[in-house]
Amino acid sequence: RFEDAETCARVGVERAAGAPQAWHIAATVAFGRGRLREAEAACRRGLEPAPGFAPLLHLLGIVLKTAGALPAARDALLAAVAAMPDDPDAQLTLGAVYLDLGLADDALRHLRLAIHRGSRGAEAYDNLGIAYLALGMLEPAIEAFDRAMTLNPRLTPALANAVMALRTA
Repeated sequence: RFEDAETCARVGVERAAGAPQAWHIAATVAFGRGRLREAEAACRRGLEPAPGFAPLLHLLGIVLKTAGALPAARDALLAAVAAMPDDPDAQLTLGAVYLDLGLADDALRHLRLAIHRGSRGAEAYDNLGIAYLALGMLEPAIEAFDRAMTLNPRLTPALANAVMALRTA
């Protein structure tokens, strides 16, 4: 329940205001409730004592992406990747932001890294297919969409993207 989580987050921040983990919990709860400004503020507050705390940088990137602040999201995610280069989730999120920014080459690089470093979810392959398609690379795009649909047959974005790739072939 969010009420219980909010209480725990508030107590955690009160007792350990200098601990980035406490702010991460508070930001996660706020984000889960759809309170993006509050989530962003909690991320930034938690980064004050620990500017390189990768989980908070990653969460800040997600919050900013959701809010539509794509350049700021990219910057936060680049910092997260620099702090924790082997984290496939930060690479995946950064790749998605690059797609949203229309930078398919950059997206492709980070999506490949995400998969190489362990991201095996359907979203990774769907985004990889989108990047390939944006670069006019139809065969790898179709392969990526097929892999996404194999991983999650209910992933309708991958199916729609595959159909689009076939239509442009």
